[in-house]
Parts: sequence; C-alpha cells; structure tokens
Amino acid sequence: YQERSMPKLQPVVVRVPTTPSKRRQVEGTKKTQQHEGASLWVGYVTLLKLTMGAGTLGLPYAFSESGFLVGAVLLVCVTCIALYGGFLLAACSEKVLSDGTPATFGAMTSRASPAFGHVVNTIIMFKCTGTAVSYMIVLGENLAAVAEKTLGVSAESSLATRQFWQFAVFAVFVAPVAFLKDLKALKNAAVLGLIAVLYVLFLAVVYSLLPDSETCAAFESVDACRGKPVAVNPDPVGQLRALPIFFFALTCHQNIPTTFNEMAQPSVGRITKG
Repeated sequence: YQERSMPKLQPVVVRVPTTPSKRRQVEGTKKTQQHEGASLWVGYVTLLKLTMGAGTLGLPYAFSESGFLVGAVLLVCVTCIALYGGFLLAACSEKVLSDGTPATFGAMTSRASPAFGHVVNTIIMFKCTGTAVSYMIVLGENLAAVAEKTLGVSAESSLATRQFWQFAVFAVFVAPVAFLKDLKALKNAAVLGLIAVLYVLFLAVVYSLLPDSETCAAFESVDACRGKPVAVNPDPVGQLRALPIFFFALTCHQNIPTTFNEMAQPSVGRITKG
C-alpha cells in the first residue's frame, strides 16, 4: 500500500483588537448579540400603561354619544383592530431587529419604500408631541382647579393658573424622566400611572352607583343626573364624535418598536402570549 500524506493544518491566527476604540466596538457587538434587555413583565406594564391612559376615561362619554349597544360593538371592533395592529408591529419589529437594525417606524417603512422612512419618523414625532402637549394642557387645568377649590388658593394667585402648574410639572417630573436611558427605567412610573388610572375608574363607578352624592347637586333629580339609557343614538354626528374616542382610548402603538428593542429575547410569541 502507498501511504498518503496528510495535509498540514494551518494555524488559526486570532487577531485581538489593540486600540481602545476597536475593543469597545467588539464589546458592544457582544452585548448586542446577548441582548440583555428588559424583562417581559416590564414590557407588558409599559405597554399597558401607555394604552390605559387618559383616553380610557373618555369611554363613558363615547358610550353616551353612540348608545350602549353601538358603543359595545365599537369597543369590541376597535379592540380587535388595535390587537391586530400591535401584532403586525411586533412582527415587523422582529424582522427588522433580526437584520441587525434597531426596530423603528422608519426602518420598517424603508423595507417597503426607502424614500419614505424619514417621513414616517417625522409623522410619529409630531404625533407624540401633540399627545404630550394635550396631556400637559389637561394636567395644568386640573391642577389649577385643585389648587383653587381644594387648597383654597386665590383665583388671582399665580398658583391658580394653568401655566404655573404646566411649568412646575415639566421641570420637576417630565424633564428628568425624559432623560432616562431606556423605557425599562420607567417601570415604576408605569405602575404608579396604572394605579392612578384604576383609582379614577373606581371613583367613576362609585359615583355612578351613588347618584345622590354631590356629583348630582346641579341637577333637579337623580333621574336627570343619570340620564336615560339609549341603545342606539340616532344622531349620526354623535356617532362620529364617539368613534375617535374609542380609538384614542385603546391605541398607543408608537411605543411597541421601542419596547421590542429593549426586551430580553424579543419575539412575537413572547410579546403577544399575554
């Protein structure tokens, strides 16, 4: 037999980054691959708080404008649309993130139409800014009323003005929170927000069951305070007024990509199984 010579194995040379910038780049890549992000519970709490916001408190008015039967149908339909929209955003976020790109609306849009990626990001920016401004207006009006009626502040005082409370809340709470690094740092604020919303909903239920309380003091009778239940409002204008309230109460989808980016082991199955 003729012996066959075995090929010689070439040594493998591993190049270690020598400069600090290259070492930081490699370490950052390893951290991205490990994706040590927020827990699933933090993601759920954040999205739940963003959905159960002040818009939920407008649902009673929406039912009064549409009727309790039409309102129930609209609520179910809008809920299904919101859930399906959230599922689509989660699926798109998973696809973009699997390609090594952070999930954003611009990155998703660029996959379908590269020319409109920045346009969509600009639209989302204006949408979030408008929502924040509307909340600040409502917050300033409510705190000014509390200062005047509950704390006994004079109506001529600056403490009873909407502008004072808007500036105070922005400087003390909003600005520091806005500089936090990621959404998972807002988990405690999200829990407090959920408690506040549930407390207000509890008060609404109590006042509806106790119509003889001070909430009906301006009405002639309890029946006038409660009003008559209507299944279907025949006024089409009332139906149109109610429809945006249902959508506003259950949609806050612009935060799904950011939450998806920060989750540990992000996947559509994990974020939708709850």
